[in-house]
Amino acid sequence: MQTFQTRSAAVHLAGVALVIVGISCGGGSSPAGPSAQPPSPPAASAPTVTAVSPALGATSGGQGVTITGTGFVNGAGVSIGGVAATSVAFQSATSLSAMTPAHAAGGADVVVTNPDGQGGRMASAFTYQVPVSSPPSIASIGPTSGPTAGGTSVVITGAGFAAGATVSFGATAASAVSVASATSITAVAPSGSAGSVDLVVNNPDGQSGRMSGAYTYVGSAPPAPPPAPVAPTVTSVTPATGTTAGGTAVTVSGSGFAAGATVAFGSTAATNVVVGSATTITATAPANAAGAADVTVTNSNGLSARLGGAFTYTAPAPPPPAPQPTVVVVTITPAGVSPSDVTITPGTKIRFVNNDALPHMMTSDPHPDHTQCPPINQAGLLLPGQSRETDPLVTVRLCGYHDHNDSDNPRWTGTIQVR
Repeated sequence: MQTFQTRSAAVHLAGVALVIVGISCGGGSSPAGPSAQPPSPPAASAPTVTAVSPALGATSGGQGVTITGTGFVNGAGVSIGGVAATSVAFQSATSLSAMTPAHAAGGADVVVTNPDGQGGRMASAFTYQVPVSSPPSIASIGPTSGPTAGGTSVVITGAGFAAGATVSFGATAASAVSVASATSITAVAPSGSAGSVDLVVNNPDGQSGRMSGAYTYVGSAPPAPPPAPVAPTVTSVTPATGTTAGGTAVTVSGSGFAAGATVAFGSTAATNVVVGSATTITATAPANAAGAADVTVTNSNGLSARLGGAFTYTAPAPPPPAPQPTVVVVTITPAGVSPSDVTITPGTKIRFVNNDALPHMMTSDPHPDHTQCPPINQAGLLLPGQSRETDPLVTVRLCGYHDHNDSDNPRWTGTIQVR
């Protein structure tokens, strides 16, 4: 192992004593004596002071100040003008807070001394002033307490408050200070430790007013527990009936409906569910068997409400029968056809009834093609006593007809006007 040794010799030159020290390194002892101890680690850097705020205060002291610099250590002391400051608080390696002591008017050096004895000085960093007017006074504050996290807006009432005044809670400056008048100041409390602190108002001329124990920091209250979930209620369903085919749009009324709620009719889920509000849901009823069905609303948290028999399913009414076509009767007698000329609406049938002793074959004009109104041709050959209907005449037109077997006899001719 490498060791460090020292050798020294005293030399006297012209009344000056010089000590010559030699260092030798080796694996054993030097001729001059035993091995020396390794050198100590380098000492911590001395603190520096770069700013004091505020830099002006009354000769009576009591001004809360913040000292900025580097190398500050917890337990450091502060002196202003050679007098120890009070309420010194370590904030960080670059910030201390303190309360100024009383001192004569004029500039005063500010010195920070770490526990290892090293110090830093800023010359004339703080100026003491002789008050030239009445100091401010504090009569009351409100509120008188707040959380340790700070942030409470406080109204200070008193007298002698000057524009530009600052406020301190203990040794810590407040923020958002606003001098509303000579008797009222608002400020926001800084963070602090639980317990009571003095409140200080500092006017720009250095005079200050203090109210001892005026403000109490309290620990933050635990967060309030979340509200207990509330079950929904169902009071009505409108309309309350619908067909078994489903598809009826309904409105469900009640309370406690939450976004994402579902609706069921019996055990079947509704569709198109929309939560309009905490009291209204719209939905489409599903298909279901005939009879009464419960309606259930279930919130996303699992809580539900049921209204028994709230909706009744009914079988759909059968479709109405198809309209039967109108039938107009044309009678064939020995005297001819009666009525010979008729007017009908589209879709009407013509029933030819043969009450003559002779057979007749009623057909559409023209003879012998019978193409004008083909449905007439379906009457066909009618023996005495027979009758037969045509197909519906649907085309708007004028149709002529005649007896195919006696086409020139006007007794067996007529017209049908479809319109």
